[in-house]
Amino acid sequence: MVDVNLFKSFTIVMDLRYKDLIARARGREEQIKLLQSQDTYAPVNYDLKSALDFLTAQKGVDPDRIALLGTSYGSRVALHSGAKYKVKALVLVSLSGQEALPGKAVRELLEEYGGKPILFMTSEKDWGGNYKAAEHNKLYFGWAKGKKELKIWPGSDHGIDILDVGDASDFAIKWLKENL
Repeated sequence: MVDVNLFKSFTIVMDLRYKDLIARARGREEQIKLLQSQDTYAPVNYDLKSALDFLTAQKGVDPDRIALLGTSYGSRVALHSGAKYKVKALVLVSLSGQEALPGKAVRELLEEYGGKPILFMTSEKDWGGNYKAAEHNKLYFGWAKGKKELKIWPGSDHGIDILDVGDASDFAIKWLKENL
């Protein structure tokens, strides 16, 4: 049985890493410039790589059954990491826009990720990508290969907050159990 609070705790770590950085910027253009000035690949190349190395070294962890769940900026980190490292499935919550990170676009990363299972989650009026996150996720869903699912929740929640909408956390956990 998966502890939902533990599940949410790990998700919060992925979601909050850059919130402080973004909150200090004034407008969307400044937010983008600020993110682009940072080492945006540090979470992929160091943090997530270290987490994967640690997990795969643990007794009882099947390295062929590792999934990543990322919210907001963390969903982009999860997608990039899913394309770069050996993971079995991805859950991407509030993935939106392509302009906030230098380098590869979402379409290219989805191409590299291949046909492995992927779940996109957003809300009807998710404020990510200038309130176009739901529209973006429909597009990304079309680009994804293999087993894929798109779940759009009611409301305007974004990122980690979507996991508190209705049975969203339970839905994600059930999806992971079915795809790992």
